[in-house]
Amino acid sequence: MEATIKFTLPDEQVEFESAANGAKLAAILFDIDQYLRAQTKYEGKSKIEIETLRRVIRETMEDHGIYFEMLMFS
Repeated sequence: MEATIKFTLPDEQVEFESAANGAKLAAILFDIDQYLRAQTKYEGKSKIEIETLRRVIRETMEDHGIYFEMLMFS
């Protein structure tokens, strides 16, 4: 399968940057999720509060059709 996305620059610069940096944003979210996991597992932080933050991140991603399981680094 092959896909091509075209943008009219500079008019669609913001859309282009969003598409070009999508993988970086996904990696950032994954890193944040793993940091929060480590805070409860290894640092003894409040599990309830941190698990709530992790749930909010995942639910927000799911609301936009993005799941860690579908990303290549998970």
